[in-house]
Amino acid sequence: MASLPPAEIQYQLAHRNENRVADIITANTIMLVAAYIAVGLRFMSRRLMHATLDADDWMMAVGLFFTSCFVAGCYVCVSFGMGKHAILLTKPVAFAKATLTTEVLYTPASTCIKFSVLLLYRRLFPNKTLKIVSWCIVGFLVVFALAQMLSVIIQCTPVAALWDPLSHPNAVCDDYAPALVLFAAVNAATDITVLCLPLPILWHLNASETRRRQLVGIFLLGGLVCVVSLCRTGYVHQVSLTDPSWDDVNTVILSAVENCAGVVSGCLPTLLPIWQYLRHGKSLKPMQQTTNDSTSKQDTGTRLSVLKGPMWPTSRPRELEKKHDLGSFVKLHNSATEVYSGNRSYARDVVPKSILGQEPNRIKVTTNLQQSHAVAPQEGGMEETTRPEW
Repeated sequence: MASLPPAEIQYQLAHRNENRVADIITANTIMLVAAYIAVGLRFMSRRLMHATLDADDWMMAVGLFFTSCFVAGCYVCVSFGMGKHAILLTKPVAFAKATLTTEVLYTPASTCIKFSVLLLYRRLFPNKTLKIVSWCIVGFLVVFALAQMLSVIIQCTPVAALWDPLSHPNAVCDDYAPALVLFAAVNAATDITVLCLPLPILWHLNASETRRRQLVGIFLLGGLVCVVSLCRTGYVHQVSLTDPSWDDVNTVILSAVENCAGVVSGCLPTLLPIWQYLRHGKSLKPMQQTTNDSTSKQDTGTRLSVLKGPMWPTSRPRELEKKHDLGSFVKLHNSATEVYSGNRSYARDVVPKSILGQEPNRIKVTTNLQQSHAVAPQEGGMEETTRPEW
């Protein structure tokens, strides 16, 4: 913390009764409790699905851990004088060290939350383009996080000048305010990018327009994080070296709110099984696989339960993409049966002739969920007559 000029000392003495400790503690506590509730409900949702925790769930738990450490650091800063004017600090060295540590903890918390959301996208949407874009974003976030943490630590040379400038009169310190604004802007941009990444896939789901709007709305609830990030970007320029314990309060509060809101928003798309349980009084089970497919049981089941769309595979063979006249056909793969949308010409290639060319007129097929699906062959194609409730 820099030495105070006389005018600054006079101003702080005139406002020495100002206190924002309650604002910091209240905002941080409420948002952290909300984050813990969201993660707890997320784990409960997986339990209702009878599914094990996946990588995105564990990564969100890691993000919550770092967020808790960041909030704990804010509490430590409050104990050393955060929320009051710097003239009232009794332990300025301890305050400066606590502030530096808390600033460093913000970055891994924010980064892990974004990692969790990207891993959730990869689990829900097995889309090749989305996977490539997700990996590119992950790489950028890793580089960005390292740069941000290093810039916080090496603001001054030597580093000890950050908390004890009087003992290092020849120290060289950079003007960190422009870097803070840049990092905050980039952070807000990555939040918006991650938020919008799955929207094209959601809008083109094989579902009704009402269902698509509902799903897009659920994912867009994460826009709260983007709003907080943009507000934080507008406040970081207020960071001060002469009165950091007072001028940095808004940035501290918004940083905690942003990370906690990120945890809550990242958990919202996974909570639909709980809504299903509360609405219908029964838990959902993942689809049972009977093939040797590499997709896990819980992964497929989670996709179906979270998206609540029709149980059509999210990726189709290339031959199907060239066909536009709709009908129904059945593809037999090992011991399992998958239902696709296509025409009878393709069905003749994949369904044994002994099934297509013989009586009876109605063919009973068992799906992966062990539900009956009746198909009646017609002259122009196979017409689906019965559809199980997914």
